[in-house]
Amino acid sequence: MNLDSVINRKLQLLGRHFDKSKELQTIIHPDIRVKRNSVNVLIGRTGSGKTYNIFREIAKICELNSPEFHLFIYITDKDYDPTFEKTKALITLPTIFCKYDDAYELLTTIKECKGAYDEVIQNHLENQLEDDSRIEILKPLHVNDFSTKSLQTIVLLDDCLRIFQKKNNKIVPLLYENRQPKNIYFLTLHDIFALPP
Repeated sequence: MNLDSVINRKLQLLGRHFDKSKELQTIIHPDIRVKRNSVNVLIGRTGSGKTYNIFREIAKICELNSPEFHLFIYITDKDYDPTFEKTKALITLPTIFCKYDDAYELLTTIKECKGAYDEVIQNHLENQLEDDSRIEILKPLHVNDFSTKSLQTIVLLDDCLRIFQKKNNKIVPLLYENRQPKNIYFLTLHDIFALPP
């Protein structure tokens, strides 16, 4: 008996029961340059097109009209972004603007709500929830019901140098545990040396 063959066959059978959208990184569409559950870093000088290219990819995701993509979180300390103003008509996802000082709390809330959302879906509890519990889970996620099996959140951390400069910044570990909350992160930096090893 070849144990490798037996286990490989069993793993293939198990794999048929998994939702592909929950895998670590999967292709969204051949024309979209980012994957689900990914961390994407764009480095370049001011005015080099970093945020423009990010908004272009988000616009392509929006064009799919997939309920899987439910929310765009734009974390920035800027009060005004002319690039976003020019492209916002193409970004049809609900959008939350957040300052860096409030980002950890927001991202943690979204992560907790998505965890509760996934638990409701996995355990088929949609019809057993009290109205208050339903609203508490769905409202922060900007969805109306539990009809989508998996939700992807798009998060842009614009000019994010400060999260790497601050020792023990709480946002950085969220980038490493990205598989569970199912986020697509975009980070923009002006200097490659700002990224720690």
